[in-house]
Amino acid sequence: MALPVVTLHTTGDVRQAGLNSTALSVGIVLARLPAGVIADRYDHRNLLLVNNAIGAGLLGTLTLLLARDTASLWALLAAALLLGAVGSMLAPAETARECDPGASGLGRR
Repeated sequence: MALPVVTLHTTGDVRQAGLNSTALSVGIVLARLPAGVIADRYDHRNLLLVNNAIGAGLLGTLTLLLARDTASLWALLAAALLLGAVGSMLAPAETARECDPGASGLGRR
């Protein structure tokens, strides 16, 4: 929800904010199917840690760009697409981890 608002504030164009929202949705849709396969094949804890680190890195980079007033529409669109994909990768790993009776939080098994 925040990225389209940031895009609107940065560009002043509601159409570009809508485009940003679309980029976020495209990232979610494109990563959803591979995310389920990856969540089935790899350790859920590692997937959660790596994807959260990637998301934090993306948001940190975007924050720096916005603080310097150098965030272009393309940077905002790329961030939305990648954050949508990262969020889509997190969902199956979180669900699989909740359904795993041997898992307890982020601790070791």
